[in-house]
Amino acid sequence: MTIEQAEFVKEFRVVLGYSWRALHIEWCDKYENNTIQKGNQLKGMDLCREAMKILNEKMDDGWS
Repeated sequence: MTIEQAEFVKEFRVVLGYSWRALHIEWCDKYENNTIQKGNQLKGMDLCREAMKILNEKMDDGWS
């Protein structure tokens, strides 16, 4: 994941308040056009963990 992608994840999860499922749908639409299973909650959670790591942020920074 690039910094740009991490910022994308943060915008949808932290700023816009998307659920993990909705975040994964947005991610798939932008970065994985060939993904059959969109809206996977666990994959959305993984995206958030990875983005937090890249951006050096914690759950307390609004990632709940």
